[in-house]
Amino acid sequence: MTYEELALYNGINKPKRYLGCKHFIFDVTSSDFYTESGSYSKFVGKDVSVNLAKMSFNESDFNKYGTVKLSP
Repeated sequence: MTYEELALYNGINKPKRYLGCKHFIFDVTSSDFYTESGSYSKFVGKDVSVNLAKMSFNESDFNKYGTVKLSP
């Protein structure tokens, strides 16, 4: 799935909510954390591998898996 396709699964364009992490797609539709008012709503429809590694909500880290070198 491309980043553009993943972006459609935001609960608005498509009824499902997905997020990506390290080449895996997770269906988070049933979790309240990922609804529009949920704590992690910004993560929906994006690859958040780097965000999770850095504990970051920074939008510049979205969809960066494989392009950012992370230190331990």
